[in-house]
Amino acid sequence: MAIRAELSADKDRGPGFGLLRIAGLGTAGGTVDLSLKCNQVTAPFLGTGGRWQATETWHSVTAMTAEGDDLLIPVGPEIVDAIVAQPSRVAYYLTVATGVQKQGATLTVHRLLGSGAAADDQAERERLQREAEERERQEREAERLRQEEAERARLDEAERLRREQEEATVLAAQRQAAEPIAPVFEPEPQRRRWMLALIPAVLVLSVAAVAGSWYACLIPIPGLVPARCTAESAAETAQPSAEAPAAVASPSSCAGLGADECIRLAETALSEKRLEPARQLFQQAVQLGGAQAAVALGRMYDPETWSAAASPAPAADWETAVYWYETAARAGDGAGLLGAGRLLCREAKSDIERRQGLKYLREAETKGVAEAKALIPACEAKGS
Repeated sequence: MAIRAELSADKDRGPGFGLLRIAGLGTAGGTVDLSLKCNQVTAPFLGTGGRWQATETWHSVTAMTAEGDDLLIPVGPEIVDAIVAQPSRVAYYLTVATGVQKQGATLTVHRLLGSGAAADDQAERERLQREAEERERQEREAERLRQEEAERARLDEAERLRREQEEATVLAAQRQAAEPIAPVFEPEPQRRRWMLALIPAVLVLSVAAVAGSWYACLIPIPGLVPARCTAESAAETAQPSAEAPAAVASPSSCAGLGADECIRLAETALSEKRLEPARQLFQQAVQLGGAQAAVALGRMYDPETWSAAASPAPAADWETAVYWYETAARAGDGAGLLGAGRLLCREAKSDIERRQGLKYLREAETKGVAEAKALIPACEAKGS
């Protein structure tokens, strides 16, 4: 059975060490020797000390372990470094001797790290450490420069403010020094004497003014009232006060009146041809619950009863007349039912309004309004 051999890095032991796995060898009962050959013409065999030479050299295996049918042999730098030093295109052939039996196979080499890799790795770590320290030093230096710059800016600003304050103080002092000082004049002795002489005269005039006001009954002094002031006061009290004129109620307002009184007031205004006040009074009577007032308002707009002499409206308006007639009809007034029914049956364009008009006429008939009975057939004919 042919054997298979492969060499890979021994991660547990680190750079310079490898693990040789030989499959198909079976259980090695005695010693195991290895011979490694490469495809280099001049020095194909690996000798002692990790040097390649022309003659074959056998390397005794001092430690090995079995893993199933595989044999694991740890190797050191003398083999690993020799292979790492060769170009990657070099191929290797491994011969294994167990006693008198020899078997060979192409050696598959996986990525290996030479023993110098540890030193290289240490050097790399040291280089990275130096670079990190240098970056940290540069950052500290940059921060120090920023702080120094900020401190200089703060000091410069403080110095600028101090100079401005000093300049302002100097300017204020200069302006104050330039302002003239107002002289203080002391009154002359003669002026003082004149002012002292004037005081008695002022007192005399004040007393005279008070006495005159008292005599004219302008200033009452308890216990010292002149007799003439008492007589005049009594005369004024005895005079009767003029009677205030009686308030006249506005003819265009029903304030404080009932519906009937308001209607009479409106009819009076209408008879006096005060048409607009009459309309306003009728409207107030409607608000007081007077259904007859609503009928009167309807007649002011009803085309059958409208006239310029009896209505303030510029022209007849059957819809406004219906509005007021319906107001009276809702109160159960027969004239309102008649007026609303008559106009709706005659003027309305829709069947709904005509049916409402017919309903008003029939209600008016039940209330004994004779005219309503005569209008019902014509209204029914329009609805058919």
